[in-house]
Amino acid sequence: MAIATQDEFQHLKRLELAEHGDSLERFYWPSVAAAIPTYESFWRSFIVLLTNRVSAVATDEWIRVRPGIPKEYERLLMVG
Repeated sequence: MAIATQDEFQHLKRLELAEHGDSLERFYWPSVAAAIPTYESFWRSFIVLLTNRVSAVATDEWIRVRPGIPKEYERLLMVG
């Protein structure tokens, strides 16, 4: 299995919380944006990469946690 390069994830830079977040992320985003304006960058760099959003094809499972990620990363995702 080849390791993905950063270039393979360039399309993720187009994702925005207000449009591509799950229902809770979209609901809380206006409040979070006011308090932590750089959170969307963290979300793109860490949270998105731990979900199926790394796939360019959106499905019903798109926002779900990617299978096989380490438990430590899953915990980060749940508190992020």
